[in-house]
Amino acid sequence: MNQPQPLDLLWQARIHYSQGELASLLNVDVRAIQRWEVSADFS
Repeated sequence: MNQPQPLDLLWQARIHYSQGELASLLNVDVRAIQRWEVSADFS
């Protein structure tokens, strides 16, 4: 069985949550979410 990749999970979560909400849920700074998205070219 294939495991979802972390960036795929981030993309799915961003459909439902804002960067701020995700940052709060993951106990990270909003800038961390932004960096992850930029590294994945989400913009």
